[in-house]
Amino acid sequence: PTLLKDNGYTTALAFHGSTEPFWTRSLAYPGQGMDDFISLEDLEETDMFPMGLSDREFFRQSSEILAGYEEPFYAMFVTLSSHYPYSIPPKDREIDLEEGDVGTLFGLYMDAVNYDDRAIGEFMEELDAIGLYDNSVIVIYGDHYALPCADPVIGERVSALTGEPYTLFDQFNVPL
Repeated sequence: PTLLKDNGYTTALAFHGSTEPFWTRSLAYPGQGMDDFISLEDLEETDMFPMGLSDREFFRQSSEILAGYEEPFYAMFVTLSSHYPYSIPPKDREIDLEEGDVGTLFGLYMDAVNYDDRAIGEFMEELDAIGLYDNSVIVIYGDHYALPCADPVIGERVSALTGEPYTLFDQFNVPL
Protein backbone atom coordinates (compact mmCIF):
# COMPACT_ATOMS: atom_id res chain seq x y z
CA PRO A 1 0.00 0.00 0.00
CA THR A 2 2.79 2.47 0.82
CA LEU A 3 4.48 1.90 -2.54
CA LEU A 4 1.19 2.36 -4.37
CA LYS A 5 0.55 5.63 -2.52
CA ASP A 6 4.03 6.77 -3.51
CA ASN A 7 3.04 6.07 -7.12
CA GLY A 8 -0.14 8.11 -7.36
CA TYR A 9 -2.78 5.98 -5.66
CA THR A 10 -5.05 8.20 -3.62
CA THR A 11 -5.77 5.86 -0.74
CA ALA A 12 -5.46 2.35 0.54
CA LEU A 13 -8.42 0.60 2.10
CA ALA A 14 -8.79 -2.56 4.11
CA PHE A 15 -12.21 -4.17 4.45
CA HIS A 16 -13.07 -6.87 6.98
CA GLY A 17 -16.48 -8.28 7.90
CA SER A 18 -15.60 -8.78 11.56
CA THR A 19 -15.06 -6.37 14.44
CA GLU A 20 -12.25 -3.85 14.47
CA PRO A 21 -10.17 -5.49 17.27
CA PHE A 22 -10.05 -8.85 15.40
CA TRP A 23 -6.31 -9.69 15.08
CA THR A 24 -5.56 -6.05 16.05
CA ARG A 25 -6.06 -5.04 12.42
CA SER A 26 -6.87 -1.48 13.47
CA LEU A 27 -3.24 -1.18 14.61
CA ALA A 28 -1.63 -3.29 11.89
CA TYR A 29 -3.19 -1.70 8.82
CA PRO A 30 -1.96 1.88 9.37
CA GLY A 31 1.56 0.47 9.76
CA GLN A 32 1.17 -1.19 6.36
CA GLY A 33 0.19 2.09 4.73
CA MET A 34 -3.58 1.70 4.84
CA ASP A 35 -5.49 4.98 5.06
CA ASP A 36 -8.90 3.52 5.86
CA PHE A 37 -10.10 0.39 7.63
CA ILE A 38 -13.71 -0.60 7.11
CA SER A 39 -14.85 -3.18 9.67
CA LEU A 40 -18.14 -4.55 10.94
CA GLU A 41 -18.61 -1.39 12.99
CA ASP A 42 -18.86 0.56 9.70
CA LEU A 43 -21.24 -1.88 7.99
CA GLU A 44 -24.83 -2.98 8.51
CA GLU A 45 -25.20 -6.33 10.26
CA THR A 46 -27.76 -7.54 7.74
CA ASP A 47 -26.72 -11.20 7.18
CA MET A 48 -24.48 -12.52 9.93
CA PHE A 49 -22.55 -15.78 9.83
CA PRO A 50 -20.71 -17.16 12.91
CA MET A 51 -17.46 -15.26 12.19
CA GLY A 52 -19.06 -12.02 10.99
CA LEU A 53 -20.86 -10.52 8.03
CA SER A 54 -21.63 -12.97 5.21
CA ASP A 55 -19.33 -12.51 2.23
CA ARG A 56 -22.25 -11.84 -0.10
CA GLU A 57 -23.45 -8.96 2.08
CA PHE A 58 -19.86 -7.86 2.84
CA PHE A 59 -19.09 -7.50 -0.86
CA ARG A 60 -22.40 -5.77 -1.60
CA GLN A 61 -21.86 -3.13 1.07
CA SER A 62 -18.16 -2.77 0.24
CA SER A 63 -18.84 -2.09 -3.44
CA GLU A 64 -21.09 0.81 -2.43
CA ILE A 65 -18.22 2.25 -0.39
CA LEU A 66 -15.68 1.68 -3.18
CA ALA A 67 -17.80 3.61 -5.65
CA GLY A 68 -17.11 6.77 -3.62
CA TYR A 69 -13.30 6.60 -3.81
CA GLU A 70 -11.22 8.52 -6.32
CA GLU A 71 -9.24 6.32 -8.69
CA PRO A 72 -6.67 4.93 -8.70
CA PHE A 73 -6.87 3.31 -5.29
CA TYR A 74 -5.81 0.10 -3.60
CA ALA A 75 -8.39 -1.97 -1.71
CA MET A 76 -7.99 -5.24 0.18
CA PHE A 77 -10.83 -7.47 1.39
CA VAL A 78 -10.57 -10.14 4.07
CA THR A 79 -13.48 -12.55 3.74
CA LEU A 80 -14.86 -14.85 6.39
CA SER A 81 -17.43 -17.22 4.91
CA SER A 82 -14.96 -19.82 3.68
CA HIS A 83 -13.02 -19.83 6.94
CA TYR A 84 -13.24 -22.60 9.53
CA PRO A 85 -15.70 -23.59 11.04
CA TYR A 86 -17.35 -23.41 7.58
CA SER A 87 -20.77 -22.58 8.96
CA ILE A 88 -22.81 -21.70 5.89
CA PRO A 89 -26.49 -21.50 6.83
CA PRO A 90 -28.70 -24.07 5.05
CA LYS A 91 -30.48 -21.25 3.17
CA ASP A 92 -27.18 -20.41 1.40
CA ARG A 93 -26.14 -23.96 0.48
CA GLU A 94 -26.68 -24.73 -3.18
CA ILE A 95 -24.71 -27.86 -3.97
CA ASP A 96 -25.77 -31.45 -3.56
CA LEU A 97 -23.19 -33.25 -1.46
CA GLU A 98 -22.78 -36.97 -1.40
CA GLU A 99 -24.78 -38.33 1.52
CA GLY A 100 -21.66 -39.35 3.45
CA ASP A 101 -20.22 -35.82 3.21
CA VAL A 102 -23.19 -33.97 4.71
CA GLY A 103 -22.21 -32.51 8.08
CA THR A 104 -18.55 -33.60 7.83
CA LEU A 105 -15.64 -31.17 7.82
CA PHE A 106 -15.12 -31.95 4.14
CA GLY A 107 -18.79 -31.34 3.30
CA LEU A 108 -18.97 -28.14 5.31
CA TYR A 109 -15.85 -26.89 3.52
CA MET A 110 -17.33 -27.72 0.11
CA ASP A 111 -20.50 -25.80 1.01
CA ALA A 112 -18.38 -22.85 2.15
CA VAL A 113 -16.18 -22.59 -0.93
CA ASN A 114 -19.19 -23.03 -3.20
CA TYR A 115 -20.93 -20.17 -1.39
CA ASP A 116 -17.81 -18.02 -1.58
CA ASP A 117 -17.36 -18.70 -5.30
CA ARG A 118 -20.87 -17.39 -5.88
CA ALA A 119 -20.32 -14.35 -3.61
CA ILE A 120 -17.08 -13.47 -5.43
CA GLY A 121 -18.82 -13.83 -8.79
CA GLU A 122 -21.56 -11.44 -7.68
CA PHE A 123 -18.89 -9.01 -6.44
CA MET A 124 -17.17 -9.08 -9.84
CA GLU A 125 -20.52 -8.32 -11.50
CA GLU A 126 -21.08 -5.43 -9.09
CA LEU A 127 -17.60 -4.02 -9.78
CA ASP A 128 -18.45 -4.13 -13.47
CA ALA A 129 -21.81 -2.42 -12.88
CA ILE A 130 -20.21 0.48 -10.98
CA GLY A 131 -17.41 0.85 -13.57
CA LEU A 132 -14.50 -0.49 -11.52
CA TYR A 133 -13.97 -3.92 -13.08
CA ASP A 134 -12.29 -3.10 -16.40
CA ASN A 135 -9.52 -0.98 -14.89
CA SER A 136 -8.76 -3.23 -11.91
CA VAL A 137 -6.27 -5.91 -11.02
CA ILE A 138 -8.05 -8.47 -8.85
CA VAL A 139 -6.03 -10.97 -6.84
CA ILE A 140 -7.69 -13.71 -4.81
CA TYR A 141 -5.62 -15.80 -2.45
CA GLY A 142 -5.83 -17.95 0.65
CA ASP A 143 -3.56 -17.27 3.59
CA HIS A 144 -3.48 -20.76 5.10
CA TYR A 145 -4.63 -24.32 4.49
CA ALA A 146 -8.22 -25.41 4.87
CA LEU A 147 -8.39 -29.19 5.21
CA PRO A 148 -5.86 -31.31 7.13
CA CYS A 149 -4.30 -34.05 5.00
CA ALA A 150 -3.51 -36.11 8.13
CA ASP A 151 -7.23 -36.86 8.53
CA PRO A 152 -7.66 -40.11 6.55
CA VAL A 153 -11.29 -39.41 5.63
CA ILE A 154 -10.45 -35.94 4.31
CA GLY A 155 -7.40 -37.29 2.50
CA GLU A 156 -9.59 -39.91 0.83
CA ARG A 157 -12.29 -37.40 -0.20
CA VAL A 158 -9.82 -34.82 -1.59
CA SER A 159 -7.92 -37.56 -3.44
CA ALA A 160 -11.18 -38.83 -4.93
CA LEU A 161 -11.86 -35.33 -6.32
CA THR A 162 -8.38 -34.66 -7.66
CA GLY A 163 -7.33 -38.15 -8.68
CA GLU A 164 -4.06 -37.62 -6.79
CA PRO A 165 -2.93 -38.32 -3.23
CA TYR A 166 -3.60 -35.40 -0.86
CA THR A 167 -0.16 -34.71 0.64
CA LEU A 168 1.26 -32.26 3.15
CA PHE A 169 2.68 -30.31 0.19
CA ASP A 170 -0.82 -30.07 -1.30
CA GLN A 171 -2.28 -29.01 2.04
CA PHE A 172 0.10 -26.04 2.28
CA ASN A 173 -0.04 -25.18 -1.43
CA VAL A 174 -2.39 -22.25 -0.92
CA PRO A 175 -4.11 -20.89 -4.05
CA LEU A 176 -3.46 -17.53 -5.64
